[in-house]
Amino acid sequence: MKTVSKKLLAWLLLTCLVLTALPAIALAEGNTGISGKVRFCTAYKGSAGMDALIEEFNSVYPNIEVELIQIGNTDAGNAQIDTQLMAGEIDVLSSYTRPRTLGRINQFIDLRPYLERDGIDMATEWGAEIEFEGGLYGLPFDGLNYFIAINMDAWNEAGLGELPTSWTWDEYLEASRKMTKEGVYGGSDYHNADSFEYAARQHLGADMYFGDDGYTNFTTEPVWRTIIERKIKAENEERIWKSMVEYVGDSSKSQDLFFQGKIASFVTCNVWRFIVDQENYPHDFKVGFAPYPNEAEGDTPYLAGPVKFAFACISKQCQDVEAAWTFAKFISMEGDKYLLKAGHLPTWTKTDINGAIDLVFGSEAEAEKLIDVPTFKSVVLNLNGPSYMDTIVYSEFAAIEKEVVMYILNGEESVDDGLAEMKQRCDEVIDDHK
Repeated sequence: MKTVSKKLLAWLLLTCLVLTALPAIALAEGNTGISGKVRFCTAYKGSAGMDALIEEFNSVYPNIEVELIQIGNTDAGNAQIDTQLMAGEIDVLSSYTRPRTLGRINQFIDLRPYLERDGIDMATEWGAEIEFEGGLYGLPFDGLNYFIAINMDAWNEAGLGELPTSWTWDEYLEASRKMTKEGVYGGSDYHNADSFEYAARQHLGADMYFGDDGYTNFTTEPVWRTIIERKIKAENEERIWKSMVEYVGDSSKSQDLFFQGKIASFVTCNVWRFIVDQENYPHDFKVGFAPYPNEAEGDTPYLAGPVKFAFACISKQCQDVEAAWTFAKFISMEGDKYLLKAGHLPTWTKTDINGAIDLVFGSEAEAEKLIDVPTFKSVVLNLNGPSYMDTIVYSEFAAIEKEVVMYILNGEESVDDGLAEMKQRCDEVIDDHK
């Protein structure tokens, strides 16, 4: 019997060590015979595109069983997700927002070795390489852009002409005044208390909170004062916008009021999922779409294209990691078009959206009954529009902003004092992380 040479034995041992370090990596790229089970957790129901996504995945990978776990993207839902992650009950998670994902990275596998093995460059495929503490813990899976949804009956009755292809805040507020009438606000911000900051994001882009010294710019960047004072005037003084104080007080949602005819336009990111749901959101008007307003003509509209909102992450406790990687890769590339059914946008740079209207509305003829099709295509499906990606993330900022801005809008704190408080508290967060 032949003996194994020392050199060959050393090579075999090295190979075993490499495969042990990456236990789930398959030997061949594109192996459609891979088998396993993947428990996929997302906020979207099967009827909101996930069943169709899984069906297409299984048409390519028939031996991978996918179990859909639907948990809402709420505080309670995310607490449940964290519990199930720690219990090893989730394999692939659609983890919403970069700050929340950052807080979970100790639960996830770094995907860099898998990307390198399969020759996938994140910057090429999704427009940016998105690190979390130095690792690539999730594939961009889900995007959102922001725009104005408009009741076209109200718009036309006000004699406002063609929908704008770009406009400023002064122009949008003037349109809101003209659409305001008894029992109807002409406009509205999104119903979340922190939606005031979208205007700063549109104006400043990435890392909007920070000055040159690395601390927050709430008291030095004029746009923060501008947007808060604008809200106070539109909501509390002129009453042409639904008040954020009322939203928080009665727990109402902007999309509900829009389809009830109580607001004529509003800031939104996912309204088409409600437009098609005539059973729960009945309405008899068409919806048109206009870009999110700029502070001034010529500004780069950083909210026009899809912002990376969610990431496909693989749990460290996943048993069939190769199956999970195959699924995460698929849903973040070929399969992410199905997010349109859920009211969100694909982020893969090679997504073909030629069939988007049919996917969402059934056909262009059906779409024309419900929406202004040209502006849906140009405003909502603006996958190549300008966007942003923060390089500095502090998850604590959102809660501080929500709390303090409500003090200001309630009249409990002046604009100056509120901005100073936001700066002080957020700067303390920065110091705590140093």
